[in-house]
Amino acid sequence: MKHIFDAVESSKAYGLAAMHCVPRKILERNAFPGTKKSKKLLKMELEGFVVTPQKKGHYICTRRDIYALDCEMVITTAGCEVARVTVVNIDEQVVFDTYVKPPNRILNYNTRFSGITKEILANVTQNLAMVQCALLTLFHSRTILIGHSLDNDLRALKLIHGRVYDTSITYSHYMGQKVKWALKDLCLIKLGKIIQDSENGHDSAEDATTCMQLFKHFMGCGNRLQRLMAMHGTLVEPSVIQQKKPKNNY
Repeated sequence: MKHIFDAVESSKAYGLAAMHCVPRKILERNAFPGTKKSKKLLKMELEGFVVTPQKKGHYICTRRDIYALDCEMVITTAGCEVARVTVVNIDEQVVFDTYVKPPNRILNYNTRFSGITKEILANVTQNLAMVQCALLTLFHSRTILIGHSLDNDLRALKLIHGRVYDTSITYSHYMGQKVKWALKDLCLIKLGKIIQDSENGHDSAEDATTCMQLFKHFMGCGNRLQRLMAMHGTLVEPSVIQQKKPKNNY
């Protein structure tokens, strides 16, 4: 389904989205990879981590530089490790989707949640380093990455990136900062649809697409809708904008 955000001029869409990325202070509070708090709390070494590269020359970011990302994890002798990675673009099209062979012995495929089975990973040869190389050709330092509890995905991917929109942070929970919405519940409340309902486990493509839809929903609420309408050249009655205003705190 088309959203008014899809009709906004490309560079303006990026600029408006960038205004709502998670501030550095909040990234640190949530222990995103590369922040001081992440190193202190998790005592993690940055060996094997990669940083999204800077664009050379005069590069103008557009809607093409906005992606949503989701990972599925398995439990190994080293903890949670990534077993599938999916990236969708601003048009909600899958542009990268691959299974990943963890380097450590798998203790639990966590199939109920991950959708990953022993059979799925049996012939997978793609490792984390190969996935990192692919993602670094797709992303750069000013790419806006969208996800839900994205710190977990970036940590599993060993990817350091500072420009993110995290639906678990932006959509604040009524019980306070220490409690976060589950993606399934947030989707039902805000988008009115059911996800993660398969007996085969979660689907990272479905979750990444949902995050992109939640981002667009957020951009189309309250005064953000008014800005979108202005950029699109559409006049809207104040009463219409008022009806679109979200009930919960964003």
